[in-house]
Amino acid sequence: MHDNLEPLKGSPVPRQAEILEAIRQVRNVVRSSALDCGCRDRVSEAIQRLESFELKRARKRLRSAVREQKRKISSLLSLLGDFDMQNSDSFELGVLMEASLLLLDIAAEASAGSGLVRSLLLLERHAEEHTFALRHDPNKDMVG
Repeated sequence: MHDNLEPLKGSPVPRQAEILEAIRQVRNVVRSSALDCGCRDRVSEAIQRLESFELKRARKRLRSAVREQKRKISSLLSLLGDFDMQNSDSFELGVLMEASLLLLDIAAEASAGSGLVRSLLLLERHAEEHTFALRHDPNKDMVG
């Protein structure tokens, strides 16, 4: 099943994703190296701990950023509630312009929040792939 979880156009690609990819590449090089099994296993375990640490750190940062977007949107929606558009037959142009700009700000913050949530989804997919790879590592049962 393909769920099209590609980064949204214009959404920030988290730096953590690049770090995790670099760790993955180093892990693959170490696993395929000619190092003796004991040394290779110790290095692989250290890389695994590093990757787990980076995953936790990235989750924490993204969740914090998502909470911040939620706070911003909530504040903007609160401001929007100050505009009473039902009790008047005519509106001042300045009030309409301000309401329009406020709605644009809400849309921009919602888009940014969506990009962060998508980044969190991609990170979780990476974590699942990492867990799967560790469980099905053909090198882990090799004897030196």
